[in-house]
Amino acid sequence: MGSRMNLNQIKTYEIKTAKTGEKVPVVNEVHLHSIYNPMKEAESIASKHLNNIKAKKNILILGLGFGYHVQEIVRIARESHGDNFKVIVIEPNLKVTNDARELNLVNEDDVIIYAGEDVNSLYQDSELVDFLTNKPTIIAHPSSFSLYQTYFKGFLSFEAKSDSETTMGVIQNEEFYNYLKDFGSFDSIESLIDGTILNQTVLKDEKDHLMLAYRHLMLSDF
Repeated sequence: MGSRMNLNQIKTYEIKTAKTGEKVPVVNEVHLHSIYNPMKEAESIASKHLNNIKAKKNILILGLGFGYHVQEIVRIARESHGDNFKVIVIEPNLKVTNDARELNLVNEDDVIIYAGEDVNSLYQDSELVDFLTNKPTIIAHPSSFSLYQTYFKGFLSFEAKSDSETTMGVIQNEEFYNYLKDFGSFDSIESLIDGTILNQTVLKDEKDHLMLAYRHLMLSDF
């Protein structure tokens, strides 16, 4: 199902100052924001998803960094939806997140941040799962996604260890466990969705919709 971002994989970490004065975290020599103008870069990232941000009130951002792109996305969402929007950010690096918090770069009244959690834990969080069922707009922060590619691909694809035996072994929610148990054995979550759930004439259970939302995540062009 993916893995925790192992801090042992972080060989170097420092905070630099961009030419425009903003702080920029540098992980394994990868600048997570522009060293010239992070805010202009953030505007460029958000502009590529402008229509989706305006169309949907739920937004999932992959990668926090120091949050300049998050600030811009929140600004557009508020202009488009007032206070009726929800932004969730997934960031594998807890150190970066804590530094962003210490520097007061992210207003957590506006966003919910999942930091340093493994993919198993993310999919066992009921609030996040409920959010995913609403098919949020997915925006990947380019430099973060490139740096933590294995982690984010694990989250999006849910590929590894998705056979029935392994999946049932990590599910902690009893109601969802019983729901999957009713299907018997399956080769993967993907085959269960495509071969069984999608073939139902009527979706009988709200968790059917969750599974379809998961499939939507796997196929999303973010």
